Amino acid sequence: EILYNTSEGHRNIAVALQDMWKRHLGISVQLRNEEWKVMISNLREGNYQVARFGWVADYNHPHTFLDTFLSYSQNNWTRYEDPQLDAMVEKAARTADPDESIRLYREAEKRATDATTRLPLYFYTKSTLIKPYVKGYFPNGQNRHPIRWMWIDPSWKTDHDNRPTYPPEELPPPGIIAP
Repeated sequence: EILYNTSEGHRNIAVALQDMWKRHLGISVQLRNEEWKVMISNLREGNYQVARFGWVADYNHPHTFLDTFLSYSQNNWTRYEDPQLDAMVEKAARTADPDESIRLYREAEKRATDATTRLPLYFYTKSTLIKPYVKGYFPNGQNRHPIRWMWIDPSWKTDHDNRPTYPPEELPPPGIIAP
């Protein structure tokens, strides 16, 4: 059974998944649609076999997704438990050196994805056209683009080799994201 919340788009995804599982895997599944509040209650109680759910980064840092794997997190809808992963994420969050912290987060991400009980189905995307003379625009996981980083390059009228430039990606200071 595939549980999904009320939405035409979510229904279409559930129907497509049902069809693909039947055609390619020989697995027949029923679909169960619920209003958001009812579905959340059933997710918290573990009253489902497979559920459609999504997550979008709240901030531009690995912790925002790893939080959904932590055994004590309210965002862990799958009820996944791995004390070693919990310890790895906590250590990464408390590490003061930014490079070492990110290295530890990457190790935790690998552990989480290797053992995951999740099936990524799709990612939200957004196409954006930027003129080459607009500088300071940079892609990021949140698809947020503060104009304080952007400017119009005045040489765009004469410099035809005008390419976009990207500032380095910013991460929160180490130790701020500790659980």
